[in-house]
Amino acid sequence: MNNLFSTTTTTKTLQVLIRVLSNAKARNIRYDMLYVNVGMWDWRTGVPVSMLERNTRDALSGNAKDYFIDIPKRIWRDTTAAYPSKFAWPKECKHSKIRDDSRPCNIHTDGIYNYNTATNMHWKRSGFELLDGWTVTATRPDLTIDGIHYAVGSKVTAKSHNYTWASTDTLYNPMYRVMNNMFFSMLCG
Repeated sequence: MNNLFSTTTTTKTLQVLIRVLSNAKARNIRYDMLYVNVGMWDWRTGVPVSMLERNTRDALSGNAKDYFIDIPKRIWRDTTAAYPSKFAWPKECKHSKIRDDSRPCNIHTDGIYNYNTATNMHWKRSGFELLDGWTVTATRPDLTIDGIHYAVGSKVTAKSHNYTWASTDTLYNPMYRVMNNMFFSMLCG
């Protein structure tokens, strides 16, 4: 199959992770916890949901579980909501690779929801607990500092996008703290 997305960033990341865990197992190095979060870059570059779902399923199947099974705590944080208006240029918005959307701008954060819905089951089947970053961030992706990343208190600037509302907006952003609290609760629970 000659497809631009035959290998996704998620697939490559999981292949590297399995190689690292395989090398560690061969050298009798033991990990107590594994925390994984992938998917944003695939969404950002327009990988179809069906391709990401298939690649995630394939990467986590077979002997991949053999590398995870000895790690007592496995956490998958699904992909958080994004705010495309902070990072997508108007030209990119109109000519993005995501073509299953008829709105004037094809880049929408609901694509991330679809990613999570399609892939979370594969992570759970592989013994990962879900840290649900989507649910925490879905109502306020505008609190990101750049449309993708959260921080505690952030000054947003988007002069290059000509969004005057964002040029001086200072936000108190609890998202980062909430996700950290969720992580430590899962780790210690």
